[in-house]
Amino acid sequence: MAIRNHITVGAARSVLVALLCGAAVGVVVGGLGGRVSMRLVAVLTDGPGFTLTGAEVGEVTLGGTLSLLGSAAQVGVIGGALYAVLRSVLPSAQRASVFALLALLLPGGLLLGDEEFKLFDPSLLTAALFIPLFPAFGFALSAAVERLDPRSPGEWTRNRRLVVAFVALLGLAVLLRNVAKLS
Repeated sequence: MAIRNHITVGAARSVLVALLCGAAVGVVVGGLGGRVSMRLVAVLTDGPGFTLTGAEVGEVTLGGTLSLLGSAAQVGVIGGALYAVLRSVLPSAQRASVFALLALLLPGGLLLGDEEFKLFDPSLLTAALFIPLFPAFGFALSAAVERLDPRSPGEWTRNRRLVVAFVALLGLAVLLRNVAKLS
């Protein structure tokens, strides 16, 4: 019974570390990085004065920034939860790189389907200003979690490779579909 409780506490600790790291990395990469990307979009592209949500393009306000940071922290927690789930199937020596690639392909690819990008010309430039945030988040999240909660390397089995390959292919399909829609 004591061993089972120790394993449960260890697993809960690992998930908590991933969630907290996700929130922190989300604020830095998604929040601050997103704010920089938004400002670059306002400067480098032609577009409307307002976004689909009614926000004024190019206006940086304290309230808007705090809202963005809060949203980025929430999305970061979701990313942390996904990392906690996928962590055991990722190759230990390349966890950060593989998770960064998966973050680029799946959530990054989904982001490209956002109608907001079509408001700005050129649309692909607008997307290109946001897309790097996804692998940056994935890499930084993995690095932070592995630093705070190191794990012994797991065996990189055929089944684990298949899971990662499937997620990567799914993400690649979504990414390519949405890039084609923006072109």
